[in-house]
Amino acid sequence: MRLLRTLSFASLLLVAQLALCQEPTTKNESTQKTIRLKDLPEPPKEIARLIDSGEVTFATGGEPQLDARGFPSGINIVGETRFDSKYHYNSNAQWNVNGSSVEIKVRFRSLRLVTKHVVWLKEVPGPEAFWTDRVVLHEFDHVRISTDKRIESQFFKEVRKLSSFVVPASRVVTNGRVDNAKIQRAIRERVKESFERISDYVRIRYRELDRVTRHGLLPIPQNFDEEASASSTNVGR
Repeated sequence: MRLLRTLSFASLLLVAQLALCQEPTTKNESTQKTIRLKDLPEPPKEIARLIDSGEVTFATGGEPQLDARGFPSGINIVGETRFDSKYHYNSNAQWNVNGSSVEIKVRFRSLRLVTKHVVWLKEVPGPEAFWTDRVVLHEFDHVRISTDKRIESQFFKEVRKLSSFVVPASRVVTNGRVDNAKIQRAIRERVKESFERISDYVRIRYRELDRVTRHGLLPIPQNFDEEASASSTNVGR
């Protein structure tokens, strides 16, 4: 069994338009403006917590990035939550060649999941009404989903399942020798798969929130959070 050098990886960047699972677009960035927090009254305690934990900023101007064709006829997009999530990890790896397969053992020395949000508003409420505005509150319901600590915990749990896994020797052996770069790629692929499963789960919860509230027109059902708790434990199964 051979000890590899420390493997340090920065994550791939995933930017997701969670409400409709679309890829982001930059077509309106030049016409958008930042809404500065310092120009607003102090937010309520719970919203302040979400702003801090979700690294939330606000923008207006331009057009929404979501495709209006995904909405029922007659509905205009007046707000959206743009979600930018990254993971970072450092790890040590060992391997053992067993005939036609290679067992890779990984120890994750550090692991982080960082999520940022931009809340885009078509119309900006006046300062005194900002934190009670229906659209603003609905967008923070989205932020609440993607900042839930259960998401981070489940991602960590998924990644730590990768402490030992087996790949075909043909994937990591070059000219009769194990290739360090291919070992790194195998680990990256497994971590990325874990990340994508968690991201898919958040996308589903975003869509479900919009469905049950009709995009904020209705209150959130009492059992919505209970369903989230149950379904989060099934991610990756």
